[in-house]
Amino acid sequence: MSPDGAWLATMGGAGLLLWDAQSGERVKTLHGHQGDLADAAFLPGSKMLVSAGRDGTVRLWDVATGLCRRVFAGGDMLEAVAVSAAGDLVAASGTPDGAVTLWDPATGGRVGVLPGTRPRAAIALAFAPVGDRIAVGGLDGSLRLWRAHAQRLEREFARAGAGFLTLAFMPDGRELLTGDLTGTVKRWSLASGTARLLADLKSPVASLRPFPDGVRTLVTTASGRAYLLTLASGAMTELSALKPTPWGAYGTVSPDGRTVAITNGYAVRLFDTISRQPVWRGLGLFGAPVELLTERGWVRPMPNEVSAPSTVVSWGVGDGERDGLSVADVREFRDGPDGRTLCLWRSGDLLELWSTGSAWRPTLVASAHLPGLAALVADLGACSALVGNEAVRLEASGAVAVLAQPASALAWSSSGLVVAGAGELLQFDSAGRVVERWPSPPLATAVGVFAGLSAFGFADGRVEFAWHGVNDRRQTIVVQEPPHTPIQSIEVAPGGDLVAVGTSDGTVSLYSTEDGRLLARSWLAGEVRFLRFEAHQLVAATELGRYLRWDLALLRSELCAFVTDLTTRVAVVWEQGVPVVRSPSYDGVCRR
Repeated sequence: MSPDGAWLATMGGAGLLLWDAQSGERVKTLHGHQGDLADAAFLPGSKMLVSAGRDGTVRLWDVATGLCRRVFAGGDMLEAVAVSAAGDLVAASGTPDGAVTLWDPATGGRVGVLPGTRPRAAIALAFAPVGDRIAVGGLDGSLRLWRAHAQRLEREFARAGAGFLTLAFMPDGRELLTGDLTGTVKRWSLASGTARLLADLKSPVASLRPFPDGVRTLVTTASGRAYLLTLASGAMTELSALKPTPWGAYGTVSPDGRTVAITNGYAVRLFDTISRQPVWRGLGLFGAPVELLTERGWVRPMPNEVSAPSTVVSWGVGDGERDGLSVADVREFRDGPDGRTLCLWRSGDLLELWSTGSAWRPTLVASAHLPGLAALVADLGACSALVGNEAVRLEASGAVAVLAQPASALAWSSSGLVVAGAGELLQFDSAGRVVERWPSPPLATAVGVFAGLSAFGFADGRVEFAWHGVNDRRQTIVVQEPPHTPIQSIEVAPGGDLVAVGTSDGTVSLYSTEDGRLLARSWLAGEVRFLRFEAHQLVAATELGRYLRWDLALLRSELCAFVTDLTTRVAVVWEQGVPVVRSPSYDGVCRR
């Protein structure tokens, strides 16, 4: 985060994303590196930003214009970059011998080199909040303190064994925090060179960011977890931030200590440190996914519209029989059962209600900023959403009405909106009135409804089906072979014989409602937020635009139809160990 708290920079691929830290709007994407980014840091004043890449270059960016002002040749793949408190030095590490190179950002000239002796002995860098002290930590377990201008080694700390991944000075500059490969967080005295163990997280520590008051620090791990660590007592509070990814979680603290930002490579979320509630969330991708799933089917944004500003554009597809929609910088969108209502969930948790009109020409009707927005359903002329533990409804007038509290999940059924509350399912009509209630298990994270069948998913991966009979009697089935990861979405097939389940780690599962058997399973990259049954097909898609399409026709075929279809498609029999292309003879009940 920038020193003035106005900007947030996140890295993804070979580009830097710049966000408005107040609104959550993604403002710019800075392209230039010819490879993945390793690290980035703001200069004092918040007007300039430096980044280090695997292409061996350090680049100086103008935040206001998004232009690259200087390129420093770092040599080999770079690991880290840091800026001195005065802004007069830029340090980058990553050379084979563990050296750290220093530049003057004003002139672009090389100031000097802090020598290293071992490969990858300079993975983590941190400048002191005052002066030119710089700490250098490596994967070999080395930890050194230098005077950067004089290029003089001030202290070499005793090796702790594990390699260091992240360093941070305390606000007073007298102590240093370190995080290593084994998951330990330590507090070092610069005067004595001794360390005190603060926490053991059992997972490599990805980032450390002390709060300005020196009381707490934000800690994130390679397993994707984020904690607020109280330095005096060692007490930790976990933030329910973002789902784990192969890249782990990284975090930063605002200059006033009121907010923290967490990113996992896919998305970024800002939290209030007092309430620990989310302020906004944005999807950290370059443009919209290649394909997006709506209730009308698949939409393919045109290349020049994928990188467009945050606007809605309509155009004809193919022969003009079907219109599409291109949306940039949107986390999710849904269109309603009437075909004229469209709900957009934009970066920064901005919910927008659009009317498509008879000619599918979208018009913005109403919008609302809803921090903590977690799920979205398009209703008849309105948008329903899950915000914190409330189910709310955005009306065409712009009013936001609370439908139910507490609420943990919501879905659309053929009869209207369904909300999972505290031990009951609530059915709403188009005016937002409760018209029916059913008993349900508490704390469901996803729900799907068809006729008398309700399907529930939970944070621990459990999936349950409940058939409602007379007098509210229920027959409950717990599925076999559950995903064991948080359930993100559930869709019940028309007819109620099949249920599709999507999880936060990209798992897609298909179950029979007869006995809860697992029929099929696959994996996609990203959270499975879209599930849709189309005729005899299941379509699943993630927030990253990855999708699959399964043909379910054979699952619903009776025996004779199955045998006939199989022998027609695969007309091969084995005769004396040799495959012969012809339909097999069949003398059973399915002979025709």
